[in-house]
Amino acid sequence: MLRVGNLVSKSSQLQRLAARRLAAASKQSPAANAAVANALTASQRREMCGLVAAIDDIWTTRSAGATRGSIPLLDDREALRQTTRILDHRGPDSYEISTGTVGGDAEAADHARWSMGHTRLAIVDPSNRSAEMPFNLKFRTGAEGSEKIVHLAANGEIYNHEEIYKNMVSSDGWNHDRISGSDCEVIAHAFAKYGGPKTAAMLDGMFGFVAFEEDVQTGKISAFAARDPVGIKPLYYGRTKGKDSDEPGAYVFSSELKAIVGHADPDTVVAIPPGHYWTPEKAWCVITTPSGYATTTMPHGKTRLIPSPTTRFAIRSPKLSRSE
Repeated sequence: MLRVGNLVSKSSQLQRLAARRLAAASKQSPAANAAVANALTASQRREMCGLVAAIDDIWTTRSAGATRGSIPLLDDREALRQTTRILDHRGPDSYEISTGTVGGDAEAADHARWSMGHTRLAIVDPSNRSAEMPFNLKFRTGAEGSEKIVHLAANGEIYNHEEIYKNMVSSDGWNHDRISGSDCEVIAHAFAKYGGPKTAAMLDGMFGFVAFEEDVQTGKISAFAARDPVGIKPLYYGRTKGKDSDEPGAYVFSSELKAIVGHADPDTVVAIPPGHYWTPEKAWCVITTPSGYATTTMPHGKTRLIPSPTTRFAIRSPKLSRSE
C-alpha cells in the first residue's frame, strides 16, 4: 500500500492559525498586532535539517590520479562554513562541517577530497551532541582487519530506524553500538553493512542523504546519494566546471539550490528524482517501486516513477487516499 500521509503539514496549519490570529488582532492594540505578526513570521520559517556535500570525481575523469585543481568547497573550510550557513534557516539548533580525504592521504594517487556541512533541527535525541551530523563513523566489517569509514549527512526522519538496527543485531550479527539515538545514524550503520541501494530500500520515512565510504582494506571509495520515494525532502546535485574536459572536477550536493550557486556548473544541476539514488558509476537508479507505481524511461536512459494507469487518487482534505 502506498502511504502518502497528511498533505497539510503542521507548518501550514500554524501559518493559517497565525494568519487568523493576525486578522482578529487587527482591531486590537498596536502591541498586540506586533506580537501576532511575530508569531506569523516564526510559523513561516522553514525549519528542517540542511546539508551540503562535495567529493572529487575520481570515477569518470581521464585524469584521475592527477593533481587536483582548486575547489573551494574541498580546499577552503571557510568557504564550506559560509556555504553551510546559507542553510541556517533549515537547521536552527546547530551546524557542523567536516573535511578530509578517502582512499589515502593527499599524496595518494587515487585519493579523493571530500567535505560535508550540516545544519540541524534537533528532533530525535535533541540534547546529544553525538547526534549532530555529519557522522564520521568507523566500522569493523567482514574479515579481520577489514574496516569501513562512512561519512554521512542527512535530512529527514526515518520511522523504522529502531527496527532496522534491531534486525541488524539480531539477524545479521552487527555488533557496533550506536553513539546516539539519532534515527539518521542508523543509515550509516546499514550503509556499512549492506551498501547504499539496499539501505535506501530499507528506509521507511522522508529523507535526502549523501554518504561517502572508504573500505580501508581495499581502498575502494563509494559515493552515494538518495531521496525518499515521495520526494518530501529536497536534494540537488551538480558538478563543478573545470577549465577543460580533462580537468578533474567534483560532485556537489545540497538541500537547496542557492547553496551550490557558484560551486556547480549550472548546466549540470538537477534535483535528484523522488525514489531514486545516485552513484558516480551508474548515475540514476530507482530505489524501489511503491505499490501502485510503475517506472518509465526518461531521456538519456534515466527512469522516473509515474502512477500506474490503473491507479486513481482521490483528495479528501487533509488526507490523500488512493482508490482502486
